[in-house]
Amino acid sequence: MAIPMPAEPAQAEPAQAEPAPTNYQPAPEQPEAPQTPDFQDQSAAGPVPPVQQVPPVQPTQAPIINTQAITSNATVKELTAPAVLQTAGVSLGIGLGSAVVIALISAIVCLAGSSQAFSGMGQFSSVMSYSGMGDLGSMVSGLNFFQLLVMSLIMGVSGAFSLSASAAGISLDSLANVSLSMPVGLSGVALMVGAAFGAYWFAQKSGIRFAWTGAISAAAVGLVTSILYLVLGAVFPLSLSVASGGYGASASLVGATFRTFLMTFLIAGLGALVGYALAQFAPDSSNVFIAAWRWMHRTRGFVRTIAESVMVYAVVFTVIGVIALIAMAISGKDPSALALVFFLFPFLPIATFVIGALGSLDVTITGQQSTGISVFASGMGNARWVFVALVVVFIIATLYIALRAAARNMYDRAYAEWKHSWKSPVAALVAWLVIDFAVASMNVTASVSTQGSFSAAFGPAMWFFLVAAIWAFLVEVVALTFGPTLVTSMPGLWKVFVGGTVQQTPQNVTDYVAACSPKKANAAQQPAQQPSESDTASEQASVDSVGTTPAATTQTWQPPTAVPMSAPIGPDTPDAANATQPIPVTPAQQTTPTQQIPTAAAMPAPTDQVPPTDQVPPTTSATAQMPPVIPPAAPAAPKGKPLTAKQKTGIIIGAVVVGVIAVLGIAYAVLNATVFSPQSVADRYVAALSSGDYEEANNIANPQLDQDQRLLLTNKAAQTENATITNARVTGITDSADGSKLVNVTYTIGGEPVNDTFTMAPYGSQFLIFRDWTVTTPLLKEITVSTDAATPGLTINGVEVGEENAVSGSFGSDLVFKVYPGTYRIAVTETDFITDSGDGPTTVSTNGSTYAYTSVEATDALVQAIQDELDAQLQACAASTEGEPEGCPFSMYTFSEDRYRNVTWSITESPEVDYIDLGSGEFMTSGGEATATYEYRQYDDSWEPDDYTDYIYVYGSFTIDGDQVNVTMDTY
Repeated sequence: MAIPMPAEPAQAEPAQAEPAPTNYQPAPEQPEAPQTPDFQDQSAAGPVPPVQQVPPVQPTQAPIINTQAITSNATVKELTAPAVLQTAGVSLGIGLGSAVVIALISAIVCLAGSSQAFSGMGQFSSVMSYSGMGDLGSMVSGLNFFQLLVMSLIMGVSGAFSLSASAAGISLDSLANVSLSMPVGLSGVALMVGAAFGAYWFAQKSGIRFAWTGAISAAAVGLVTSILYLVLGAVFPLSLSVASGGYGASASLVGATFRTFLMTFLIAGLGALVGYALAQFAPDSSNVFIAAWRWMHRTRGFVRTIAESVMVYAVVFTVIGVIALIAMAISGKDPSALALVFFLFPFLPIATFVIGALGSLDVTITGQQSTGISVFASGMGNARWVFVALVVVFIIATLYIALRAAARNMYDRAYAEWKHSWKSPVAALVAWLVIDFAVASMNVTASVSTQGSFSAAFGPAMWFFLVAAIWAFLVEVVALTFGPTLVTSMPGLWKVFVGGTVQQTPQNVTDYVAACSPKKANAAQQPAQQPSESDTASEQASVDSVGTTPAATTQTWQPPTAVPMSAPIGPDTPDAANATQPIPVTPAQQTTPTQQIPTAAAMPAPTDQVPPTDQVPPTTSATAQMPPVIPPAAPAAPKGKPLTAKQKTGIIIGAVVVGVIAVLGIAYAVLNATVFSPQSVADRYVAALSSGDYEEANNIANPQLDQDQRLLLTNKAAQTENATITNARVTGITDSADGSKLVNVTYTIGGEPVNDTFTMAPYGSQFLIFRDWTVTTPLLKEITVSTDAATPGLTINGVEVGEENAVSGSFGSDLVFKVYPGTYRIAVTETDFITDSGDGPTTVSTNGSTYAYTSVEATDALVQAIQDELDAQLQACAASTEGEPEGCPFSMYTFSEDRYRNVTWSITESPEVDYIDLGSGEFMTSGGEATATYEYRQYDDSWEPDDYTDYIYVYGSFTIDGDQVNVTMDTY
């Protein structure tokens, strides 16, 4: 791709005095807060054509963009305005609501996890209950849902819990003091984001000034939130109690601590502060997320570098954290481990970032040497390769950040100097000091009166802030040295780096920010008068501070090729005093605009044309230019001259090259239309299905099923007679709107023709130049088999299948199997005790009936096995000498046991099994008889022989265990 030459920097014209705007008059009734202009997102709109200039006239009406001075009453009155209070309330409500939702899910997970833990410790609980201490579940007295909810809230903001304990009614707090804090969790992140969202939402609508109304309101939001957290932590402590032998002990974790107050105040207050700030500096957005994105792309210098670094690292290592959590769940075969996302995020992404940045996660315990987890630590085993992969990912992400900064420096030369290279390292150093101490560490401290103090901490190493600063400096080094060369050497990747350039701030946003400045607010309270030169300079400084100039006028916007704009001049811009002055705005330009103002002025940076670094104009204090203008068209070629022999040779060589390219192009076209065409792939796929090579078909089109569910998609299922399709061929391929292909096929099943379709789409490339086509919707069909609960198994086309091979269902219901088009023979797997009760195997086809019904019945061998086991148990009952043998289906009534003796039983008629239910595993018998002979003591104490006959009816259950049948008797 040709790289155009940037235009030479335009010479700075002599500064002209800007005429005072005629519409700069205070309104008769001063508003208490700035009115937000009607911002419309036009970032995707093209350049607005210039309109014809008109002579300066006195405007007859106020402009759409209100840039008048903003009236400000006393600070207290402004803070108590209904709109200000409403905005603070909305920020507080949405922040708390977001945190409660996340904490609610966390509490449910904790509650389910604790129940599972108690059920898994049944033996230990039984021992405790036997010792008189009660079962394990009763230990957690008062552990309810609200306690877990509050615990999740406080843990989410990295609040601290203090331990309070007592035994036998005596408080132990004076003997020991224990404190516990965790890293910031998802509920804390939700609190911050929700507070920012609510503050931006209403502050943007109400036009609330950031300084100082927004800042004080944000502090109020943080204060109220921290007080609520303290109250909840005090009211709902996490309590445990144990009692035994009349003595008891209890302990509770109380979240009402100073750290809880401080961290909640900082997190909620910071979130609201960000929302208020973005409402002023990026008010042309529908929500806080878009506002943050636009602000980041409009800011410059080290602030932009830090913001982009946070964005890139957060995205990359959050994805890595999710992958790590999924890997933990898979390796541990415990899907419930995924619930740890509420407690391990954002700590897990931060931890992987620290390791990737060649840092260390240290475990520090009082009196012991620190133990680190890093790529250099010993004893890592196979985990070291994972850590090396994290380092590689980190280096790639860091290089990407540096190249984006280099692309920005190529257009925004004001900050492409070494004297600014210290700013982002210092900012990174300070940020990581805060993160290490307040966000990403777990701390346990204990103080025992007789043993001294003890502390344990786990988190990034104390020295990691230095490592972070070094990496930030390396980003600056790359951006200022060889970074621009790398960017220009990869023109194909320019669209990847162009996002790092600065987008121009729309003029209406600039005017609004300037109107919100405290100086403007103070000036608005003065008598209405025409602004002086000092006021005009002050307004110009406010305009410059947001990163743009009035050159991009709001009414007659000119493309950059027509008017070279000066670099944005801010308070920290180098040599701002000597920079070129912006183009003056005439009164005619301040009238009501005929075109809507774009939210971002057109800049040459977002194009895919990369300026070579050696053509970038040198940076000078007097010409700190905006991005160089790319010429709209190439210059005209010079008039021709007679060709020399060398030129003729070059033409011949060029013609040969063109011929070779043409031949290669023809060959490419032929191969692309035949060997590497979608038609070729479709023919191979249909041929594989027709020949029964289902495994080759799976390679062409991934069925996207589990391995067990693919059992009928193997070559074994195609071995029976007439199993596969015949006469299969592709009849046509049509293009779809999304670039995919719709393939029409025809084939025969059982002599009947079938028309079918499947889709294909490009997937990667072959040999770097040919498209690789794949089948996206394979020719998969479904067959359904109805089964009994006692069905021992099925065979489909000779392949034994079970419940695990079906995509849905189980024995006793309908089993659904995925198959390729064809015919399938279904039979029940028979055993010695169970056989098919139907007419034998059933055949279904995918073009006809796809439902098969099967049923089973007991064999004579099962009936006999139950009968034999029943007779054996009855004979065991008959050996009893009791009148009422225990667990037996017969008995003899005796009103006084000392009047009966020498009782003997005999089975005079054995009951026979006459009903078996395979589904429920139950059986019933016909009637039988059991006779008891005994001696009965008469009233004269003489013993007379007698007998008694009882009728036997038995019903019970049976189970089949291989070749063994187990029977359990019952009576009725």
